[in-house]
Amino acid sequence: MSRKKKRRHNRPKSAAKKSKFDIFNGNVSNPGEFVFIYLLIGILCVAMLIAFSIWSAPKSYEDLQYANIQFTRYEIEDECLHLYEEGNDKYYNIPAYEETVTDPEGLLRLCENHAVLYVGYEDYPEADVPHFGLESIRDMNGTVYLTMEAIHEFRWGEAPGFYVAFGGITVIWFLFCLISIYIGRHPEQFSRRTIRLFFQDRYVRRCKKR
Repeated sequence: MSRKKKRRHNRPKSAAKKSKFDIFNGNVSNPGEFVFIYLLIGILCVAMLIAFSIWSAPKSYEDLQYANIQFTRYEIEDECLHLYEEGNDKYYNIPAYEETVTDPEGLLRLCENHAVLYVGYEDYPEADVPHFGLESIRDMNGTVYLTMEAIHEFRWGEAPGFYVAFGGITVIWFLFCLISIYIGRHPEQFSRRTIRLFFQDRYVRRCKKR
């Protein structure tokens, strides 16, 4: 009996399986990079919101550190008053001191005379410029120059503007993501000029020639 030889056919290798989740429907290379950027910007926005909420939240006097301090010099920068004690370059900050301090000129005179003040403050070692944040000040006669309520009122006064700006930026970024995803899924519907507003040419696999 003759043996029939089995023929082996070289079957073409199957194409690489397409990712089940591709927000651009296979039209944009490296979609993960764009998803990462979308998520990263979103996380940064949320982090900014949380940081501002913590910064502007009411605090208790029990949360402060207290000390008798003799300030030897001061500086005014962008409506903030920076007070320095001798031998320490880390300043004590009062934001918008003309609004928050009950007697700004009186406080400056006390600093010029190197008077001892009883202060309550918070330490901000991880700020861009490490400093102390003053929350309360009174002199040795009991005269109050700064209260935590005044600082909180100032901080809360900054909140509406921040939330409006934050909300606007968030909406713009959300719309940018939605539009870029739609264009990435349907690049054949848009001109190269429009696509280049959202993607570089090397990322888009097919689009109109013009």
